[in-house]
Amino acid sequence: MKKIITFAMLLFLVLSSYSQQQKQVVPDPRLYETLGESAVNDLKTNNPKQLLIENINMQYFCFVALKLPAPEGEYIMKGELKNYLKPDAGKSCNYSEIIGSESVNRYYFNLEQDAFLPTVYPLGNTGVYVVVNSKQWFDLQKRAVLHEYGF
Repeated sequence: MKKIITFAMLLFLVLSSYSQQQKQVVPDPRLYETLGESAVNDLKTNNPKQLLIENINMQYFCFVALKLPAPEGEYIMKGELKNYLKPDAGKSCNYSEIIGSESVNRYYFNLEQDAFLPTVYPLGNTGVYVVVNSKQWFDLQKRAVLHEYGF
């Protein structure tokens, strides 16, 4: 009987310590480019929730797509992506680089987000698009990820 009680107590301790572990946020590499290494390290140490929010902003706000996200009328078409580059971004809008990396740093562009429909920015005549997810979809993803990480 003592062995069973001891085993149950040890099992309880192991499970409770495991459940209290918080997942570690791994910063998106584009955050180092945007915020700088010292700012990212500061967020890691002092404000992991804000680091996670920045990660979510980088990973779920927009994506590169090889086709339109929905039938016509179920998305908002904007002009070419290069027209939305922020003047103070200090970067050029290199479509080949965006297509090759299959990612875009949203902080370098003035991208609009609709409440319910995805917004599409073509990359010239390449047949590739940057799609900004709707605010409704983005907010659902944000809540799910924050919940997953215990925030």
